[in-house]
Amino acid sequence: MLDDVSRPRAICAAQRAELAECVWPLAGRCVASCLREVSACDQPERDCEAECQAPTPGCEQQDRALYDCRLARPVDCGESGPEQRSAEDIPCLVEVSELLGCAGFFAVDDGSNPTP
Repeated sequence: MLDDVSRPRAICAAQRAELAECVWPLAGRCVASCLREVSACDQPERDCEAECQAPTPGCEQQDRALYDCRLARPVDCGESGPEQRSAEDIPCLVEVSELLGCAGFFAVDDGSNPTP
């Protein structure tokens, strides 16, 4: 359902990423990553520009590492429900853990072993 909002999916993806980069330097990477997921994982309800309009405060390095990781790997659509894969098989898990740690969601000892 579009709820009176147009979401053009991955159309003009490169241009949308470039435009987003005008808002903040990493927004282009964020939008590009998001649009890849929208297209590959059939998620037309996502609004990538809205998701990427602001950085995680104080975590620019971690944001960059996560977007770079996502863009360097095949898109991971995941499965619905509880995660069944081992930690080693989840793409960009270290980068996600480091970003969550930076944002204060949990402590991260060496970047690879998150502790709640």
